[in-house]
Amino acid sequence: MNTKAVILGVALAAVFVRNARGAETAREVPISIARTNSGKFAIAWHARSAVPSPGTAVMPEYHLERSTNLVDWVAVGPRISGATDGATLRTVDQPAGPRAFYRVASDVELPGANLIGKSFNGGDLAQANLFGAQLFSSSLFGADLTGADLRAADLRFATLNKAILDGALLRAADLTLSTNQFVSMVGADASFAGFEHANLFAANLRGADLRSAILTDAELHFVSFQGARMDEATRVDPKWRQVWQLVNGLAKTNRFPGVDFGFADLGGADLRGMVFTGGDFSASVLKGADLRGSDFTGANLRFVEFDGARMDAGTVIDSKSRLVWDIVNHAMAGRDLHNVDLSNTVLSRADLRQANLTKANMGFAVLEHANLGGATLGSASLHDVDFLGATLTNAVFNLATLTGVDFTDADARGANLAGADASGSLMNHANFGKANLRGTLLAGCDLSGASLRNSTLDSANFSLADLTDADLTGATINGTIFSGATFSHTIMPDGTIQGP
Repeated sequence: MNTKAVILGVALAAVFVRNARGAETAREVPISIARTNSGKFAIAWHARSAVPSPGTAVMPEYHLERSTNLVDWVAVGPRISGATDGATLRTVDQPAGPRAFYRVASDVELPGANLIGKSFNGGDLAQANLFGAQLFSSSLFGADLTGADLRAADLRFATLNKAILDGALLRAADLTLSTNQFVSMVGADASFAGFEHANLFAANLRGADLRSAILTDAELHFVSFQGARMDEATRVDPKWRQVWQLVNGLAKTNRFPGVDFGFADLGGADLRGMVFTGGDFSASVLKGADLRGSDFTGANLRFVEFDGARMDAGTVIDSKSRLVWDIVNHAMAGRDLHNVDLSNTVLSRADLRQANLTKANMGFAVLEHANLGGATLGSASLHDVDFLGATLTNAVFNLATLTGVDFTDADARGANLAGADASGSLMNHANFGKANLRGTLLAGCDLSGASLRNSTLDSANFSLADLTDADLTGATINGTIFSGATFSHTIMPDGTIQGP
């Protein structure tokens, strides 16, 4: 045997998780290899619970596999089960040829297990066999259950928020009164499953099989039904069956006067030539939808997401909504929007650089990650606006109403908020470096982690504000009011640290 060739040809792979259907995903557990005195090779890895602490420990079964071509794999040695978390597992092998590739298969086998009330938060349970498992009131927050077998499992009252169940088998599973906010069930088989009164807020059910499923009284706001399958036996409220029909091109009519589509995900739907007069689309998602020739006369279009949607001259829609659609779909610096009403709209990621928004009414508008660099918003009504992650560099807000605004993670370097009322606003981790906050009312604001380096804070009012971990290095504070403010690890203008 060419020992040198063997050593150079051995590949170290991640542990793989595999189920009976042969599907595979990588489970990040490194393996190591060393030559023994007898010329064989010792392959070792550490056993690890599929669920991180402090959750319920779930120890997979392991077995080593070898290949000469990375296509065909054969088992090496016996299956290893019952290992403790952190234990070193080891298998010795003598390859027959000049090269060998190794991997470790990892199987979670818990069919019919009693797991009532257990915590599996953040667990890597991809491809796990949980057929018929008792998961009543269990917690699977953020768990990866990709391809898992949960057929006939009892998931009543379970918490699966943000869990991934793409391609999972949920046939005949009982999820009555379960909580599944932001869960992903792309391509899952949920036929005959029970979701009565379940919370599926913003769940991704694209391509899921919902035939004969029971979704009676389930919370289905913002659920993505694109590509999902239903049949006459699927029990779902009429509103959501209509949404499913629209997004999948299965509508039996093009007239929906006065129909409620509020809080529905209609993204990518072909709505050309349809009539929605007097309908309610409040907070609905029309991203990428085709609205050419559609009639929205008298419809409620507050907080609608229009980015990527298509309109034409034949689209009948109010001027405010058409303007919002134009702003979010056509980047343009320097727009003149003074005195314009943009309240109760969604303008996330909009390009409003150097825009003139003087005296504009933007109350409750959503401008997450929008770019308002250099914009003028003097005397504008901006109460309760969402500026999460927005770019506000050198923007002018003097004398604007900014009460209850969310500036979290916003970049407002060089911004001018002189004399503005920003009381009660969220400014945590925002960057107001070199900003002008002279005379700004900041009472009750959350400025934890915010940067106010070299900013002008003269005569500003920080009464009852939270300045935990805030950085005021180099700021001017002549006449500044800090009564009742919270200081904890706060860097003061002179560089000293104030507060515990």
